Amino acid sequence: MTGGRLQIAELAMHIVFDPEFDQGFWPGPLRDGLASAGEEWAGPGRLLAILETALGLGGPWLSLPERAGKLVPAVRSTDGFWSVSAEVDPFGTARQLLEWRDALAVAGWRGGGKEQRLAALSALTAEALPGLPDRLHVVNDALARRDPDVESVELLSPRSDLEPLWQRTLALLETHGTSVKEREPRPAPKQGDTDLAAVKAARFLPRGDGTLRLLRPVGPLAAAEETAAWLATREDRAGVVVVGSDAVLDGALHRHGLPTSGAASDARDSVLLQVLPLVLDLGWSTQDPQRAYELLSLATGPVPGEVRAGLRRALEEWPAVDSDVWRQALADGLAAVESAARRERVRERLEAIWGARVERNGGRYPAPEAMRRAGILRQWLIGRISTTSENHSEWRAAAAQCERLLNLLRDSGLSELTPAQLRRFVVEATRGTEIERPFPPQAGVGRVGSPGGVAGAARIVVWWRFDEASAPKPVRLPLTRAERADLESLGVALPDPGRVSAAHARRWRRPLEHATEALLLICPERDARGDDLYPHPLWDEIVARVDAKNTRRVAEQALMRRTLADVVPQTQRVLLALPAPRREWTVSPGRIARREKESPSSVETLLGCPLQWTLRYAGRLLPSGPAEVEDRDSVRLLGAVLHAVLNRLFSSGALDAKAAGREAGTLFDREGPRLAASLFLPGADSLREHVRRAAVGTATVLYELMAARNLRVLATEQTLSGPAFETTFEGRPDLIIGDPARILDLKWSGLRRRYAALAAGTALQLASYAYLKSLEDGAFPPVAYFIMESRKLLTTQPDAFHDAIHVDGPGPEETWRALAATHADEWKTVSAGRLEARGILEDPGAKPLEDAQIVGGRVVVPPACHWCDYPALCGRAFAKEW
Repeated sequence: MTGGRLQIAELAMHIVFDPEFDQGFWPGPLRDGLASAGEEWAGPGRLLAILETALGLGGPWLSLPERAGKLVPAVRSTDGFWSVSAEVDPFGTARQLLEWRDALAVAGWRGGGKEQRLAALSALTAEALPGLPDRLHVVNDALARRDPDVESVELLSPRSDLEPLWQRTLALLETHGTSVKEREPRPAPKQGDTDLAAVKAARFLPRGDGTLRLLRPVGPLAAAEETAAWLATREDRAGVVVVGSDAVLDGALHRHGLPTSGAASDARDSVLLQVLPLVLDLGWSTQDPQRAYELLSLATGPVPGEVRAGLRRALEEWPAVDSDVWRQALADGLAAVESAARRERVRERLEAIWGARVERNGGRYPAPEAMRRAGILRQWLIGRISTTSENHSEWRAAAAQCERLLNLLRDSGLSELTPAQLRRFVVEATRGTEIERPFPPQAGVGRVGSPGGVAGAARIVVWWRFDEASAPKPVRLPLTRAERADLESLGVALPDPGRVSAAHARRWRRPLEHATEALLLICPERDARGDDLYPHPLWDEIVARVDAKNTRRVAEQALMRRTLADVVPQTQRVLLALPAPRREWTVSPGRIARREKESPSSVETLLGCPLQWTLRYAGRLLPSGPAEVEDRDSVRLLGAVLHAVLNRLFSSGALDAKAAGREAGTLFDREGPRLAASLFLPGADSLREHVRRAAVGTATVLYELMAARNLRVLATEQTLSGPAFETTFEGRPDLIIGDPARILDLKWSGLRRRYAALAAGTALQLASYAYLKSLEDGAFPPVAYFIMESRKLLTTQPDAFHDAIHVDGPGPEETWRALAATHADEWKTVSAGRLEARGILEDPGAKPLEDAQIVGGRVVVPPACHWCDYPALCGRAFAKEW
């Protein structure tokens, strides 16, 4: 205390520097566990920031993508060696040119050169926005005039390993009295006679004692569990360092009660960051129904809950945006929004999302349309941030993603983009986005981002992502000999790739040199996408040190494991018993009541599997929605599309066969995209043409057969209703022609199966329709199957149809009597509370029934197990486990 004031001595600044330290370091200023002041451990980025602050410099610096976006107009408008590439990918070209320019700038280049390409690159990037080399140039210029008051800089890598521009910075610091010294981190002393101690010698023979181990499980999830379980066995985690981390490893560490690193999630795992790509993709016409379904499947998205569920159901019925069902669901959903002001905002947003304006045939996406969609999405995100109580960080990340895309598109000056360019812009807008961290960073375990960050003794080092792809690679500039000579004449010291690679190798050996008790290297066999992974190059160095004839085989046998189960204590858990396949089920007699209405499909379900019928209809146990829309080659969907086209055709009035075919083709072209949009997407040309030919051919043949017997369309998909099975029975035949009436059931395919059903008397749907129609005049009308794919007509009553294939089998009245009698017998059993899961065979060795049959006047229907939603309940899903 002097004069009532507390005097604090000015602290000198000591900096420990290494090129790897921007990604974290060990042990750092707190290596002794004590407080530290005046000492900084820094990599290039951190050291640059320190010097900028000390010299009064700095400002809002732009990222490489932002700089590249602003360079795109110059790249496009200036002729140069890059012009051909710029026509294909102007943004990628601008980014690559900036990367080359920055690499040259760090080597000392400040523009100029006699060679044509160097002169062109210099002129093009002369006005480019500044990057890290430019910031360093500004710092060096300031160091020539001002003292940053740095007492010492300790280099853990040789000064000669640094780029010339950094070497210039260090030299300028020395002119101000800064002490710059090199200190190679000393390897930790050997402890004991272990593999980890022995590998530090020139040659060694591994014994497999577990101190040095390469873990090679199947994938990253298994690797994370193995690693976390192994760490959890270590009671003392002081001096444990993890090299690299991600959300997968953090999740496993959290499950095992260990400190987490706070690693960010992969952008692909963030729901909100997927909204922008989906909204942009829905700008193409015809809109991909699967992309629309994915957007509607998001729990949080720009489509509000009042509208979302109805639109999902509409896509499940007709996989296309803007079908009649879609329009009705959209109107009903908007009407359910109570606030008029909010309803109008939602309407405008949905019109923008679902209003596809970009023709796929054009192949180019207008930049204004991309900006319009990104702007609307950004506005919605910002509005939600101010009102939601959810995690704001993820919402802000999504809003920033939209903002970046808008800036990139605006700065690039592009009027339109190819699909690949649009995807590139979205990737760049997403890259670097601060997304949600599933787990916070916690103290207790040291973490570094790269192996070079381990610069001191550590008891245990766990090297996550010990794979070849993570190894740094030197930048190789595509320069000619003349260009290299030109640069050398300008004083530019180009990096030697071999020297750079040697420097990388020295730094990635640090975990091996500084681990004292154990080094665990983790490289799964495959990554999350299923691609093969190969160990880091350090593994080849370890293998090369093995003192044996077959070094790789010996190293792998002694040091490599697929699992750590032999060293991690195991706890035996009692597994829950799987449900045993069970055919017989019982409920209280009378518990199952008749339904108010039955249909041909529900009756057939009862006959095939009473348990399935009970769960679905009596119990109303309905499955959740599917994960995707119906495939475009689905037999049901193709048949439904042709039904819809033909229904519209039949309402067009009297037509001759040729006119009917032409009109069917026109209707398919016009209405098809609103019914099954996937048929009209790229890659579906062959299937779409096949379905169109079937539509034209079906219409032509149907009108020909009607004209041959002077028949006309009486009804299409008309609901027929009447008493049956002691309840109301309803059915909707596809087509009734006459007069008198004849019933046609239109099927997309299945000629053999329909022939067999007619021959066996098990065409239950046709018999049901005939019964319901017979209630009008007492006579069962003739029935037939029409197979649309092959344009064949099948019937047991050939006299009633023109050019039909005659099937020798019972008529619809006989089939109906068998169906009614079978249902009566089944219902007695069901009402008594006895149910059967007929997919579970009484004799496991018996061959399951494939087709329906009539045996002793009763219909025997095979269970539709392949369409069943309840195999886990009856135990059939687990039959192979027993």
